[in-house]
This record gives sequence, C-alpha cells and structure tokens, in this order.
Amino acid sequence: MREKISQNEWLIGQQKKSIESKDEQILALKKQVEDLSKKLEDKTIENQLTKNAYMEMSESKFWKMTLPLQNMMDKIRSFRHEEVVVDESVAIDKHLIEKGDHVLILSTESALFYCLNIQKQLEQFGVQCEILREKPVEYLDELYFLACSDQWEQLPKKYIAIQVEDLCTNISFSQKYLDQLLGAIAVFDCSTMNIQYFKSHSSYGNRFYYVPADFQLLDQQDTDEEIIDVLCVGNENSPRCKAWIREISKYWNVCFVDSGLISDSEFVEKVKQSKIVLNLHAFAASILETSRLYEILSYGNAILISESSADTYEEDRLKDIVTWIKPSNYTDAISKITYWLENDDLRMKQVHKNFELLKAKKNDFAYYFYRFLLAFDCISFDEFYECAGNYISFGGSRICLSLPEDVERRNAFLKDNQYGFEMFAGLRHTRGWTGCGLSYKFIMKKAKEQGFSDILICEDDVLFPEDFDIRFSNLMQYLDTHNDWDVFQGVIADVGNVEIQNVEECNEETIVYLNHMVSMIFNYYKSHMFDRVISWDEKDANQLTNTIDRALESKDLKVVTTVPFLVGHKEDLKSTIWGFENTEYTDWIHRSSEKLQKMVNDFKEGEKHD
Repeated sequence: MREKISQNEWLIGQQKKSIESKDEQILALKKQVEDLSKKLEDKTIENQLTKNAYMEMSESKFWKMTLPLQNMMDKIRSFRHEEVVVDESVAIDKHLIEKGDHVLILSTESALFYCLNIQKQLEQFGVQCEILREKPVEYLDELYFLACSDQWEQLPKKYIAIQVEDLCTNISFSQKYLDQLLGAIAVFDCSTMNIQYFKSHSSYGNRFYYVPADFQLLDQQDTDEEIIDVLCVGNENSPRCKAWIREISKYWNVCFVDSGLISDSEFVEKVKQSKIVLNLHAFAASILETSRLYEILSYGNAILISESSADTYEEDRLKDIVTWIKPSNYTDAISKITYWLENDDLRMKQVHKNFELLKAKKNDFAYYFYRFLLAFDCISFDEFYECAGNYISFGGSRICLSLPEDVERRNAFLKDNQYGFEMFAGLRHTRGWTGCGLSYKFIMKKAKEQGFSDILICEDDVLFPEDFDIRFSNLMQYLDTHNDWDVFQGVIADVGNVEIQNVEECNEETIVYLNHMVSMIFNYYKSHMFDRVISWDEKDANQLTNTIDRALESKDLKVVTTVPFLVGHKEDLKSTIWGFENTEYTDWIHRSSEKLQKMVNDFKEGEKHD
C-alpha cells in the first residue's frame, strides 16, 4: 500500500513539474510575442508614410513590389484589433431604441447624407432625432449614432458606429478610428466588401450590419444655372484624381471637389451647377463610394459617370442609372462626356428618367434599417413585416437564404447557382439561431402572401453534386405524383431518433419516409407547411427546443428524403449561426447518412420477414 502511495506521489510530482515547465514555456512565448509585437508596432509607427506619399507610391511600379509589406501591416493591425475589450452587456441591450426615445447623431461632412437617411427612418419609427456636427459639451445617457472619425476625442457610453470609409484600401486609419468601430454596440456599413475585409482582420466582424446607402427624396429647390461642364468628385490628395483632372481639363470647364473637405451646402451647390458629375476613386482598387453616388443622384440634375470597382453587388443596384467606365480609362470617359454634352436634350431626358427610376425603386436602406431594429428586438416580427414586407417580392419558388454580411458564403453560392435560386437577405438577431428562424418565417409568410403552392429553400452553404439536376428532376416526378408527404429534405445533419415509416424505390432512387425532420440546408415544403412555420414563436429563447428545425421536429410531419442524400454541405465555410467550421457539420452529416442507410437496410430486411 505504501509503495502504491509512493508511486502516486511520484506521479503527481512529475505532473506538477511538467505543468510548471509548460507554464514557463507559455510565459516565455507570450513574452516573445509581446516583444515582437512591440517591435513591429514601433517599426510601423516610425516608418508610416504620410498620406500623400502613400498615394503617390500606390500608383508607381515600385509599390507593386511592396505588397508583402502591406500584408504585414494587415497582420499587425489584426493583432491589435484583438486587444480591444467590448462590453457585451451593452451589445445585447433589448431596449436599444424604443418609440418616443431621443437619439442623437454625430455626423461628419462626408457622412451627412447617410446620417440624414438614419434620421428619416428613426423619425418615421417615432423616435426624436437630432444631427450634430460637433461633439456636445457633455454626452447624455442616451443612444448615439456616431460617424467614425478622428475628430471625436471622447466617445459616448452607448453608440452605434457609422462606417462610410473605404477600409479595404486605406491604411491610414488610426487606432482611435478602429477603436471606435470595435467599441460600438453595432456598426452600420454600406459596403459588404468592407464588412468582409474587417471580418478577415478581426474577430468582431459580427458587429457589422450591412445598411446600404440609397436614394433619398430631398426637398427640391430651383436648380441653379449649369455653369460647370464636368464636376469631378474625389480625394484631393490622390495622384490618380489629379491625373484625371489634368486630362479632363484639356477639353472642358472642369471643377474638382473633395466632398469630405467642404461643407454639405457647398457640395450641394456645386452638384446643382453641374451638367455631368464624374466620380473618381482615390485608389485604383477602391470600393464604390455608394453614399456619395446616391447623394449626387438624389439632387436629380446631373448625369453621373463613375469609375467601376470590384464591388459588383453595389454596381448592380445602380444598373442603368450610373454610366460606368473602367478605372483610369480616359478615352472611354471622354467619349461618354462628349456624347452627353453634345446632346443636351437627351441628357436632360436621361436625368429625368434616372430620377423617376430611383423614386419608384424600393429603398434598400429602409429595409436593412428595419432589419437591424428587428435584430435587437426594437420591433416585433409583425411590425417588421408591416414596415418592410413590401420591399421583398419573390420572382419564383426557389429561394436561397443568405446573409449579405457573409460575403464569402454568398459569393461561393452565386458561383455554383446554376439552378435558378433567388437570393434572400436573411434576417438577423442577437441570438443567431433566432435570426435563422425569423428568416424562414418571413419567407413562408411571403410565399403564402404570393399564393405559392410550394417552396424550395436552400442555405448558401449547400453543395450541389454533379448529378443534382438529374436526381432532382427524378425526385420531382415522384413527389408530384404522391400527396403523402409534407417536407422533402435534401440532406439531414442529425438523424437522431427518427423512425422509418416506409421505403420505396423509384427512378433509381431510394425514397425514405420519416416521422420527423432535422436540418434546414435544403428543404422542399408543401403549401400547408407555410402556417406551421409562420406560427413559430421567435420570443421563445429556449435554444434546446426552439431552433426552427427543432421546433418543426416536434410537429407531426411526414418527411421524405433519399439514401444517399440529394445534396451535401460545403466544408470550407463557417456556420453563420454557431460559428464553428462546417467540417464539424459535415461529420454529423456523414454519420447521419451511414445511420440512415443502416436503418433502411434493417427496414427492408424486416419487410422480408413480414
């Protein structure tokens, strides 16, 4: 016995030494990381180029050789982002905005138009709202909307950040600016590319909400006399903007403004005096300046020509309204400017047409703003549908549920979408799984409203196999001739305790009838299922029983699936609800497939004996 105790004591002692040794190694590694980070940060500060110098370099051949340095800067800034601590208790405030509240907006000149959109929607919602251009003497204990800028020396306790700058190409943002983003309850950004960039450089990307800029019907006054042929709008420190001015000035009376440096009234005056407005990027790779574009269009008096960008999603929203030219394509720009200036009547007709198109178009800003209010329980689902339901109309019964903030997943689906699926911008909630349920509830309510007889809904991480078309066509022939089912499931993540009701062979497919459903990745619903989903209670916060798939699982459903499953699940993407890698989800699906196949075999074997 003593010998055994002695051995145990020896083992414990060895384990303690091992732990102490590992602790020392961890401390040493931490110290190395801290020292390296400090050196890199000091080096960055010491060698940071001035904005002008950077812009000059960005257009040079030498700059192309410095891309590794840019990548290093990204990594350093990402490391620094992780150090910011955010008050989570503020981020889930359920009474963020209520009718009758008083909200203040701190705006910069460049963000004023966007802030006017916020003010308009808040006032329609029943909230008193005031826009301030300067920091108040003291902050009140109220919610603020804050246009991020280095001009704010102090920050309010509770605020929503407004981000209208280009995060993708501008390396001159200060730590103060980044801290404003990270300390916010949420961040409004009008570019999905910005959101994707920030997500890839920090762990706080879920704080970003896509709330796009859009047309606003402003109080129209008499249009000023058109004394400017071409108004160029861009960054006054940008070498490429300067090059544009030199080129365009050879032919016409040209004026240049930097909308971020002049007052809003001056900017409006210049736009209204112009026949053509030419929008220029500060960098060749800049994202689209959507807030600026929609402000110019909202005055309704000039043809808008703009350099295109990689932000094709935002360009599509302005299709047939903005005249696009490739970056630095002087010849194309001169040709288009010449056409409009030489055809004055056609120019005025096009301006009027553009204005009428924008007035008739559904306002994306309003939809996404109400989507944000729903995410924080500021409005109920019924209130959201009443306010924003008319912004959505499905063109068909094949819908893909996707969050616009998850650009990687969205783009991956669009690349594979050869099957006529229409994208629906999924709803969000501070509880991710509740947002998922709200999305299905909205889709089903809209499908019922539009009189659909059925609806096929997939999520954007679905994997279509090469034989999808053939198999799905065969399955549709079977399903169309059978009325003994409620839901067809293309894949099941967790078979769980399902029971097989029947197995049939048809068109080389093994059709399996189950007593309930799990998973929402790819489901085909009959119309009588619409009300079942619409009745889902989003106020029930029990994650174990009320996720939308679990809630439906508890219903008495007749579910049909196939062995093997019709579709798969992409492994290289992350779950938008739970945050883990899809490889874990794929493991569940693989085990479910094997389990279901065994259950089918046992069922068939049992039928033989019967």
